[in-house]
Amino acid sequence: MSQAKIYYKDDLAGILVETDDGEYEFTYDKEYIRNYPDGFLTFSMPVSYHQY
Repeated sequence: MSQAKIYYKDDLAGILVETDDGEYEFTYDKEYIRNYPDGFLTFSMPVSYHQY
């Protein structure tokens, strides 16, 4: 399993994880959600506690 920290400008936006079966999952960072509730990275992944 691999993972990467995803930053938007200088702020940690979330973590991208490649699972053992080759799927990808993204989770927004809780502090990013609090500070930037409208700061989505893409229209298909609005800021939320939901895992994509």
